[in-house]
Amino acid sequence: MSNRLVLNPNTATDSLPELGPLRARLAGIGLLGDTHDDGSYLAGPRLMELITFLGCMPYLPMAPRNDGGDYAFVRLSGPYRRPRLLAGRNTVRPRCPHCNTVIADWRPIREAWESITDWHCPHCKEVSDATQIRWRENGGVGRVLIEIGGVHPSEAVPSDELLGVLKDISGFAWAWFYVQD
Repeated sequence: MSNRLVLNPNTATDSLPELGPLRARLAGIGLLGDTHDDGSYLAGPRLMELITFLGCMPYLPMAPRNDGGDYAFVRLSGPYRRPRLLAGRNTVRPRCPHCNTVIADWRPIREAWESITDWHCPHCKEVSDATQIRWRENGGVGRVLIEIGGVHPSEAVPSDELLGVLKDISGFAWAWFYVQD
């Protein structure tokens, strides 16, 4: 099982930061450590300061485990031409961005994500850009994604410092959500 805290631009249509400067800045503040074999990064020396754990201090291994279990890593992905949808087994039914009605049958949205642009709410009949669907921190979309591995849903949030650095380098606010697969 994989647990991740995922940071994404607050609006899926925001212009994208270049990954090179983003990577350099995140390494500079201590979020990124050495490159790992799979292209991700080991946790940097300040990871535990740049995300705030809520409640008890968790057990979070800082290096890959022999048993394949969760460990702290950081993966940068994108920029993508179209926003990517990340959803997992923790994803609950999202809501319409207009009327806030629960989307009972959301799995077809996930399956057709690469080909849909507009979504029609069966309740209020409004048409929305599919990226505006409200996933409520249990899934989300982005053209650039920063995944922090080993973080269980609602266990931690990005610090104000980390969100400030992301806003400084990109020019826009960032949000976050959680994925379990």
